[in-house]
Amino acid sequence: MDRIDKINYYLDIAESVLKRATCLRRHYGAIIVKNDEIISTGYNRSTKR
Repeated sequence: MDRIDKINYYLDIAESVLKRATCLRRHYGAIIVKNDEIISTGYNRSTKR
């Protein structure tokens, strides 16, 4: 897999995390990649308004 393919792969996963976060009424979704491996995914906690 070349560099562009890897970037697109990670962006697709990040988009999935963001969609999940949106369904949970969160504002942010993110992934952490280290040495070409996803080591974490997550989203922000909700805040009461």
